[in-house]
Amino acid sequence: MAKIKEGEEVLVLRTGELGIVRQLLTSYTAMVDINGEYREEAIASLEPSWIFEQSQQRNMQAENQTVINKDENKSDMPGLYLLFEKLTDKEDGHQGFSLILLNLLNYDIRVHYQFSLDSTVMNSIRKPVPKGGELALHSFTTDQLNDFPVFNIEVWNIETQNDLSNSFKEELKLKPKQFFSDKYLFGNDGSRRFLLAESFQPKKEKNPIPISKKEKDADDFIWVEKKQVGVDPLKKATMPNFIDLHIEKLDEAWELLDKNEILQIQLDAFQEYMEAAIQHGLHKVYIVHGLGKGVLRNAISKELDGYKEVVDYNNQYHPKFGNGATEVILE
Repeated sequence: MAKIKEGEEVLVLRTGELGIVRQLLTSYTAMVDINGEYREEAIASLEPSWIFEQSQQRNMQAENQTVINKDENKSDMPGLYLLFEKLTDKEDGHQGFSLILLNLLNYDIRVHYQFSLDSTVMNSIRKPVPKGGELALHSFTTDQLNDFPVFNIEVWNIETQNDLSNSFKEELKLKPKQFFSDKYLFGNDGSRRFLLAESFQPKKEKNPIPISKKEKDADDFIWVEKKQVGVDPLKKATMPNFIDLHIEKLDEAWELLDKNEILQIQLDAFQEYMEAAIQHGLHKVYIVHGLGKGVLRNAISKELDGYKEVVDYNNQYHPKFGNGATEVILE
């Protein structure tokens, strides 16, 4: 996310309106003048308008949205690509890019993408991407090359392929010299493209688990399968679809606790809630963590990565929770 300055024209992502930042109220909020109406907006929901100059409508929906077969001339070599699509240059000389994931593999996939600066996760997205489709991620400027940008992606093959592995992980660490190399130029406008993977690798053979001789007469091998737990409709209907992790909601004596103790209590409550939500078959839940410095939010994101039942999660604006909650989609 680009840095917001006072007096700068911005786009309010949640409404699509243009406005002027009149005052930075806190580290997380700003007063925005929208056609003479002053509104307090979360800085996380604002982007400088220059980022959206090429196509305002497309970039208003850029966060976590999938676009299918947008440009035929990009479908030249099979693979999974990270495309830095050139936008206009900023006044300070830095170049602006719209970051896009191109699925030119031969399969429908699900991806979990994370973008980090200085070892801090800035963006985290988990979405399906169809064969030949695109996933618009976020904006990127060349000044971020000085903050050790790292792009991590985990990919799952949605389609059943008996001879291919089901997933793979890739990490791209960009350095300025590498980024500006002519090797990665794509087109005549200064856009750049990086290959993440050419294809899924052949599947490794599994070692079967032998069983007793009596059972072996009926079947040579047996595979351990997870049994589905029945869902209680009454408990599912009465279970809330969100949990508030503000420490004052969890422990009355929270003022006596240090930061590490508070975080552990919040994570314990989160884990207990997630296990219950999964057990009772909830499809969509909200983890309310607030804004703050992002410590709890980042910890929640890392925890969610460990749940195979999590299909998707994001930190988009919500009318009830604002920008202080993570929406989680479960299988």
